[in-house]
Amino acid sequence: VKSGPISPMIERFKQAFCSPLHMRSPMAKDQTEFTLFTQFLQGSLASCGAVTVSNPFEVVKTRLQIQGELQKSGVYVKAYRGMFHAMKETIMREGLGIRGLQ
Repeated sequence: VKSGPISPMIERFKQAFCSPLHMRSPMAKDQTEFTLFTQFLQGSLASCGAVTVSNPFEVVKTRLQIQGELQKSGVYVKAYRGMFHAMKETIMREGLGIRGLQ
């Protein structure tokens, strides 16, 4: 039962975001149906995974870059010998949590 001026907007919203989209999966031989919401969730989970994996390397890269810049100005003594040493030292001193590599 449709009532009021908002009902057509709700129906359009449902059609746009909740109706299945036909996508061809490269791994499957059949067509898989995903709603826009499902695609949004998949993209969100993929980006969370990518950030979780790449962030520790970004932290180490940034520390090595800062070390190099401070060494040029003569202010800083070299603390890290390379990427793996910087990662090991950071984990040992600060842990894996918020202060450490994440």
